[in-house]
Amino acid sequence: MAYVDDNKYNVVNAFDVEIQLYVDDKNEGLITETSKGLTFKVAIPESLKKEGRKFYVLRLHDGKIDNLEVSTEGTFTTDKFSSYMLVYEDVATPTTPETKPSTGSTTTTRDTEKNNTVKKDVKKNKKVNTSTKTSSTLFTGLLGVSIIGLGAVEVLRRRNK
Repeated sequence: MAYVDDNKYNVVNAFDVEIQLYVDDKNEGLITETSKGLTFKVAIPESLKKEGRKFYVLRLHDGKIDNLEVSTEGTFTTDKFSSYMLVYEDVATPTTPETKPSTGSTTTTRDTEKNNTVKKDVKKNKKVNTSTKTSSTLFTGLLGVSIIGLGAVEVLRRRNK
């Protein structure tokens, strides 16, 4: 959470990705890394999608946090499996301020409006979404990831035969 706070990210949800290897119905243990990345899809609530917002998946693996980009469809690729967190940040869109002749003052009405907007965004970034809607999204995402993981295990099992 300190990493999230330092980077001013907003948390959507957290989840674990585990791949269990089964051979002839015998659990051979966890697969924590693969030689090639696997692509996963996370559910991004429609209410959170908007212009200028960028989503990431933070991966905590062996004590190291990696920031993985998430596509607009909600997909990301990883080759390590452990704890993940879906987060977002609002990226400022560049605007060209109006040029007015100088009257001895360096603050224009437009500058004041922009500063108030920034202050509102900073207050907004300190909040963490903890609604029950997030929990259902988390479980839906985990279900999807589990199905993909089981499919990957089946593919690996068929390749080893």
